[in-house]
Amino acid sequence: GMSGALAGGADPASVRCVEGYCRSLGLAFQIQDDILDLEGTVEELGKNTGHDQKKQTYPRAIGLSASKARAERLFEEAAESLRGLNKKTDFFLELLENLSGRRK
Repeated sequence: GMSGALAGGADPASVRCVEGYCRSLGLAFQIQDDILDLEGTVEELGKNTGHDQKKQTYPRAIGLSASKARAERLFEEAAESLRGLNKKTDFFLELLENLSGRRK
């Protein structure tokens, strides 16, 4: 994790960039999962949907369209976090594309 990055000689600014990326991407992925759980089908996901019935989710709290907009903004924030890195970010960008469903 972050302690490994620090031990590996990463500068604090780079660690903050990666932390911001991870935080934004993690929350965006959770919101996206909540949305898929509402919209998806058993065939698409390979699991029963609606399993979050008792759990408070973003779509339940703020609505579906607001949740989609929030997830999109978080994916953008994750990408913005990478701009502060002076190292190759291909892996992080590829992960972001895969999780958000975006392509370059």
